Amino acid sequence: MQEEADPGVSSRTEKKALEKAKILQRESDRKLVRLVGRVLKKPEAERSQEEAAVLLLHGETAEELCRRQVRRNVLKRKQEEVYDDEDELKSKVKQLAAAVEQAKHLVVYTGAGISTAASIPDYRGPNGVWTQLQKGRTISGLPRHALSELHGNMFIEVCTSCSPVREYVRLFDVTERTSLHRHGTGRRCSHCGGELRDTIVHFGERGTLEQPLNWKGASEAAEKADVILCLGSSLKVLKKYPCLWCMNRRGSKRPKLYIVNLQWTPKDDLAVLKIHGKCDDVMRLLMEELNIQIPVFDRAKDPIFTLATSLLQEEVNSHTREVVASLDVQEVCLAASGEQAEEATAVLGGWFGRGQGKGRKKKKKAA
Repeated sequence: MQEEADPGVSSRTEKKALEKAKILQRESDRKLVRLVGRVLKKPEAERSQEEAAVLLLHGETAEELCRRQVRRNVLKRKQEEVYDDEDELKSKVKQLAAAVEQAKHLVVYTGAGISTAASIPDYRGPNGVWTQLQKGRTISGLPRHALSELHGNMFIEVCTSCSPVREYVRLFDVTERTSLHRHGTGRRCSHCGGELRDTIVHFGERGTLEQPLNWKGASEAAEKADVILCLGSSLKVLKKYPCLWCMNRRGSKRPKLYIVNLQWTPKDDLAVLKIHGKCDDVMRLLMEELNIQIPVFDRAKDPIFTLATSLLQEEVNSHTREVVASLDVQEVCLAASGEQAEEATAVLGGWFGRGQGKGRKKKKKAA
């Protein structure tokens, strides 16, 4: 009497055979792509009859590889930095100055590109933050209501347990222990004992803090704007916020857009004027056109030194980041931080992208 096959065993066998067939097919496809790719790299006149036959036989693969190359070339061109010549730059800045003078409500969107002259790397430039570490920046001297830091401030940690939210401005980068979806800084609120958190909004997160993000102020300013000036921003993130561009209006009713950037941005086609120049150079020429004197920066009077909250005694060794100091006390601070560094343990992470994977990885369960 013939035994009946076990349905479970048969199903597993078929599944394994199917998986094996898929693996072999993927390997075959990869070999084909490599073969066609090698042929396409050769000039047409140098291809043999066999190679020409390969392209004819696998026309779809050849077309797809050509499309990929076109996309790569377009992307490469978008990443290239373009500079206007001196005369063109001055001419464009004159146009920008006229727009600024006539503007009833000017709004400025800034990106990492405004800091490159201070040796602080941008994100997507040739020497961007993905390849170099951020060196730090100070808090702007603008009044709070006129400033929206939509993606947070690396020098501010907050207590969300307090009402209203309590801010602590520090003289160092507070993001040392933070990453994507992990915002605790390891320090505690001196008033309620709640855990302090950074204010950084990572890619894939939604900022909800009232300050320093100030989304309300940003939306209201954009609604009133008749001119928008974008300085050193790739706009690849800002473009996703319709409220900042008045996209609910007809094109003719939206604010006039002026962009200062060395690279392509997704808003270039909508701009009245695109200036290919460094932000410092453009702003210096703009201030000359507007007859506005640029004040000399006095490090000792930087607002961060009057706004900063000192660490509690037990928190002195809670970080290993460099402390921002005015010139007259810099040597003392460096000596003190050197002593602290011997006791403190360096922690990877930070708002500029390092350590973001910590929030995503899950520990494998022991078998």
